[in-house]
Amino acid sequence: MSRRTLLVAGVLCLTAAATPRAQIVSGRGVPPAPLYTQMLEPPTKIEALLARTGTIVIRNFYRVGNRVTMGATIDAVVVSEPGREDRRLRGLRVSVRETVGGAERSSTSFVDMEELAGLSQAVTELAGIAAKWNGREEEHFIDAQFTTIGGLAIGFAQDRRVQKAFIQSGLIEPVRTPIEIQDLLRTRDMIDEAIAVLRTK
Repeated sequence: MSRRTLLVAGVLCLTAAATPRAQIVSGRGVPPAPLYTQMLEPPTKIEALLARTGTIVIRNFYRVGNRVTMGATIDAVVVSEPGREDRRLRGLRVSVRETVGGAERSSTSFVDMEELAGLSQAVTELAGIAAKWNGREEEHFIDAQFTTIGGLAIGFAQDRRVQKAFIQSGLIEPVRTPIEIQDLLRTRDMIDEAIAVLRTK
């Protein structure tokens, strides 16, 4: 093979290798964006309204109990747009904080009104399951939790020596704060109080 033929072949190989890059730069043949760059649809109705642009969104918060339980803040919330109060959305806002390595992290979850009764019932059942623990069971580890659409999780974990409950917020990199087992029913009472408050709004 002549030197000229080798040169032409080399140029063709370089051109072929550069073609996909040229197509991407010019906008042709662009692959889909990675999943982590795509915007996620808000999981709850409240979050969908809060994320709406080009309009005024009003948020009203109402205290529930003492609001704070072991690193978590619980509020009843009503979200609406001016002139469209009849389409207001009601629910719960739960903010959770934790400290890891001296750094504090926080996360907030929203729960739509339609989920609150089920959440209350689930926390009641969790407290009932936890109450059966006597510290002498054969199981090495038990974990139980209930998670809402918006990423709020309430549950407990236990083994033969210790039993601990928790409140967790976030679908991605969740933030968790520990609470006492008896705080499960306290949390349930705050949810029930929020339901009562929201029914008047």
